[in-house]
Parts: sequence; structure tokens; C-alpha cells
Amino acid sequence: WGTVAALALVALLLVGGVFWVINSADTSSPPAPTPTATTTTTTTPSPTTTRSSRTTTTTS
Repeated sequence: WGTVAALALVALLLVGGVFWVINSADTSSPPAPTPTATTTTTTTPSPTTTRSSRTTTTTS
């Protein structure tokens, strides 16, 4: 289940990044509030992904 959760987190991060790029490209006028939210979201799941990768390495 750890690998599935890690893959889900990575997929969510990729989709979120793509949508953020699209939104930033479409709406160039208000880019101030969006990057702050993305930075907080990206900083929070990064330790979880590293932990999941460590668990996968230990299992393998």
C-alpha cells in the first residue's frame, strides 16, 4: 500500500503542477496568490514521498 500511496501522491503532484502551469499561463494578471498555495502544498508532501521511497528501497 505504501507504493500505491506514493504513486498517488506523485500523480497528484504532477497533475497539480500541470494545472498550475496552465492556470498561470491563462491568467497572468493574478499570479500572486497561486504560487504561495503551491509552495505550501509542494513543501508538505515532499517528506512523505521521500519516506515512501525509503520504505520501498528497504522492502526491495
